[in-house]
Amino acid sequence: MSERMYYSRDAEIRAQRQKLITVLLAVALSLSVGTIVTLLLAPRKGEDIRRMVGEQLNEVAESVKERVQDARG
Repeated sequence: MSERMYYSRDAEIRAQRQKLITVLLAVALSLSVGTIVTLLLAPRKGEDIRRMVGEQLNEVAESVKERVQDARG
């Protein structure tokens, strides 16, 4: 990886936080897509799948919100 020169420690910390948030969002998105695809391919009724997808999306959204707040704090 290329090494960057930061003008202050604060700038370096902000850049690291931004990278962390980006990685966490990418992981959350990947997990969401994987969950949705798995549920759509599962042999269940459409009503059950919609309910499960909704629950999973709510859980992921809450998890992402918590992690973003933690990273900002």
